[in-house]
Parts: sequence; C-alpha cells; structure tokens
Amino acid sequence: MDPADRAQRALALRAIADKTKELEDAGADPITVKTFSSGAQRELARQKPDVDKYKSAFVAAGNFKRQNSGPEF
Repeated sequence: MDPADRAQRALALRAIADKTKELEDAGADPITVKTFSSGAQRELARQKPDVDKYKSAFVAAGNFKRQNSGPEF
C-alpha cells in the first residue's frame, strides 16, 4: 500500500474512533456504538483495502492449514 493511501486510512480510522467516542459520550447504547464502528470499518476496508494485510492473512491461513492437516501418507 502506498504511503498516501496508508495516511488516508489512518485519518479515516481516527475519524471513526472520534465519532465512536462522541456516540459513547452522548449516551448511545453499546450495540449502536459497536454497529456504527464495525460498519464504518467495513466500509473503509471496502473503499481502501489494505492489500498487504490480505496477503499476510492468506499466507497465515495457508500455514495453519498445512500445519494442522494431519499426517500425510
């Protein structure tokens, strides 16, 4: 991910955190706060995907499957 996209993601995540804090301070119930936070992060991932994290997760999943596939005959 290029530095400009990474910076935009960081700003967006900070904005999500700030809005979440505002909701909590305003007395919103925890389910509303969690729903907002999860939805906003999901939308950010859709608009600005972090390809490096996806690659890392793909490799980790492959390693896990290989280590836990049982004995090979």
